[in-house]
Amino acid sequence: SLVPVSSADPSDGAEVTPRRARPMGWLYHDSMVWMTVTGQYKLVVDPGPGQCDAQNDTVTGVGPYLFDLWDDPTETSPLATDGEFAPLVEVMYTELLAFNTSVAMSQVNESQCLEASA
Repeated sequence: SLVPVSSADPSDGAEVTPRRARPMGWLYHDSMVWMTVTGQYKLVVDPGPGQCDAQNDTVTGVGPYLFDLWDDPTETSPLATDGEFAPLVEVMYTELLAFNTSVAMSQVNESQCLEASA
């Protein structure tokens, strides 16, 4: 469950990263996002426009884009997805695709929001 941020904290949200037991994913329009359990790394595929110009200038195209949220909380400097981060990107991308498949299956078989494709 979410724990409200104290009123002394200028943040306008709730702290969720230290309380997760599994990675977290979400889908928004065409964008797909996967975050590690620690909340340090965030993988973004096909991002929409950012909230500020700095984000829009550094992320163009489908990606995937890997961000280190501890060092770059505003997501303005994506890490290289090859080299030392390639194994992490591969694992996160595989988990993200499995999450996306799970959501699609739920939309067809559970909520019935979508019809099964032929």
